[in-house]
Amino acid sequence: MFYQLDPSNYQIVRSILNDLLDIHLSIVSLLEGLSPGAIFVDDLDQPKSVFGYSMRRFFLEGTPDNDEFNQGVRGFFNDTLYPNAAEMKFPHYALHYSPDGWDDVIPHILEGNFPVREGRHYYAFKDSQLKHDWRSLIPEGFVLRRIDQGLLAESQLENLDSVIEELQSERTSVEDFFDKSFGFCLVRENEEIVAWCMSEYNCAGRCEVGIETVEDYQRRSFATVTASAVVDQALSTGISEVGWHCYASNQA
Repeated sequence: MFYQLDPSNYQIVRSILNDLLDIHLSIVSLLEGLSPGAIFVDDLDQPKSVFGYSMRRFFLEGTPDNDEFNQGVRGFFNDTLYPNAAEMKFPHYALHYSPDGWDDVIPHILEGNFPVREGRHYYAFKDSQLKHDWRSLIPEGFVLRRIDQGLLAESQLENLDSVIEELQSERTSVEDFFDKSFGFCLVRENEEIVAWCMSEYNCAGRCEVGIETVEDYQRRSFATVTASAVVDQALSTGISEVGWHCYASNQA
């Protein structure tokens, strides 16, 4: 069967999701009621299979050979997600899963929806401090700025729209971002934002980060600068672990 859990019962699936919780803070944030989303199970009292999502990140865990449950997941994608993707603000999504038994099941669940299989890497910073002088990497003519309401008010800044879009990629609104997250960017001559990094899913003494550098400014250590600024800020607020997801194809 396929049932939606009431948020008050989310903790019933925590043990099933253990393999994902260490590297997917979005799920932890969902379980803690800090992020919007939904969780579905095969049994409301003793679940063995779990499917859910928080923002654009979906996950599958538990027993993969559960035909009725898998049909429910398939129905969610075909009848709910795809017909309402624009309204739900899902231009794209990622589906993460464990254990490996799902490899044989997911092609049937997503049949006809043309999924693209992509490998992912996860990196975690767990030290007490950074070991390099990242501020020395900021070249003349560039300034590191905290992403705040003052920055957003400077409408002349090129790429400001992209920054505002990123603010809301893992938060429900700009206000929600400023209430729960933080970020930094590099600005060239008060004209153009060239790189930015923002914290995501701040909870349980952890956060994850999203990083982007405008293509013309890549390979100049700008991502190192903005990410280091976010890590330093995270450490100063009591966060002890900072994680980052990237595509396996992202060799840099």
